[in-house]
Amino acid sequence: MRSQEKPLYHRVIADDKTVEKRDKTLNEPVQFLLSKATQPYELVVNDIKKDLISGYVASPKVQQTRN
Repeated sequence: MRSQEKPLYHRVIADDKTVEKRDKTLNEPVQFLLSKATQPYELVVNDIKKDLISGYVASPKVQQTRN
């Protein structure tokens, strides 16, 4: 398991757009927008192993679309 102090590099690709974040740690959310969303989604990485990354994607509780 990785130390909480080691920074991570995240790359999220959604709706053909790439969001890159550096210096994130485990359990620190990376926010990104989808094309029709008004509120950001969050990707949270909980654990990193040699061949496995685990975590979750949190979606906004209220789904509003852009006009």
